[in-house]
Amino acid sequence: MIIMYRLSIAATIVLFALVIFLYSIEFYVQGIWGLNLAKYSAVSVLLGASTAIMVWLSNQVRQNSEDLLKESKLYYEKSYITLNVTNKDGLPKNERMRWLTAARLLKVAEKLGNQIPIKSHKMLHIEDQEYWRQKFHDLLLPNKQGPAKKYFAEDIKLLFSYTRRDPEPLDLQSILVIFEFVEWNESRLDPIPSISIPSDEKIRKMKTFGPVGLGQLLEAYKKYKTEGQK
Repeated sequence: MIIMYRLSIAATIVLFALVIFLYSIEFYVQGIWGLNLAKYSAVSVLLGASTAIMVWLSNQVRQNSEDLLKESKLYYEKSYITLNVTNKDGLPKNERMRWLTAARLLKVAEKLGNQIPIKSHKMLHIEDQEYWRQKFHDLLLPNKQGPAKKYFAEDIKLLFSYTRRDPEPLDLQSILVIFEFVEWNESRLDPIPSISIPSDEKIRKMKTFGPVGLGQLLEAYKKYKTEGQK
């Protein structure tokens, strides 16, 4: 649909230029009093039809983009809900099918997000990703170390083959999909801007009127930075 939309824009521009060119030639040859507007009415009708199609396709592309954004959010949420059934230690239940389902839902969410055509919606999708990335991080890495090796498989051999009598291991691909999603994307520009440290006067006001702790922290930071540079 996005290709058809772009083609309709090109066709409309060409037809518009053609109408202007033809009427300009007619005006130049016949003059204002001899101008016959009906002579090129067919081209004008085509231009009107092309414009209408372009507007319709534009609305369809926007609606499709909004639907993709909405669905991607839904699948991120479904993936998180699937995994967010925890053991007593707070970690997700190490059930093979649960991890497989969560990973599949996660990949569907990413696929839908990659199909979003409108730039503003793409940016919103990226922010949604970051929100869910943090949610998954808090779920899987509450102590920054993550689950122990035996959480994934009682024995490394079980990752290659296992029987019904064996404790079922997690699927390695599903593990990698989910933990890869949790990692910070190094290619992404950090949206947090570089903010200068407040002045001494502002820090004194913080220490008096609040936030007191932040004021004390900034004062100690500036002092340490100044002494460290000497």
